[in-house]
This record gives sequence, C-alpha cells and structure tokens, in this order.
Amino acid sequence: MPAIAAVLADARCTYAADWVATKLRWQLTVDEQERQALVAIGGGCGRRPVEYEPAPKPNVFRGGDAVVHEMPEVKSAVKAAVRKQFA
Repeated sequence: MPAIAAVLADARCTYAADWVATKLRWQLTVDEQERQALVAIGGGCGRRPVEYEPAPKPNVFRGGDAVVHEMPEVKSAVKAAVRKQFA
C-alpha cells in the first residue's frame, strides 16, 4: 500500500502545481480558503518550483465606446489563413 499512497501524493502535488501555474499564468487571485488548501497540499510536496508561461498580453485598441482586444497570435493566424485562401 505505501506505493499507492506515494502515487496519490504525487498526483495531488502535480495537480496543485498545475493549479498554481494556471493562477499565475492568468494572474488570477486566490481567497484565503483556497490559499490555505494549497499550502496544506504543498506542505508534503517538497520544494519543486512551479513552472508557468505568462499569458500573452493583448493589444488594446480604443475606438469610440468600443474596446477591442487583439491577441497577436490570433492576428497572425488570421493573416496566414487569408494569405493561404487567396494565394
């Protein structure tokens, strides 16, 4: 049974690290209850770093009352699709 307990503990640590990475990536907040739960889980996980990639920042264009968020990746994908369609 100890091997199963180790696998479950590792899965909990991986899940918690992924959860924290998502929060960091999207700059999301945590409330006190969530923070305490993550600290409790992380206490048995050692000192592995949480790796994440920050979310891309959109370009924001203001025109009149409208605010348009333009993600650079979406813009380049649309341009490539248009070029391919009309090439």
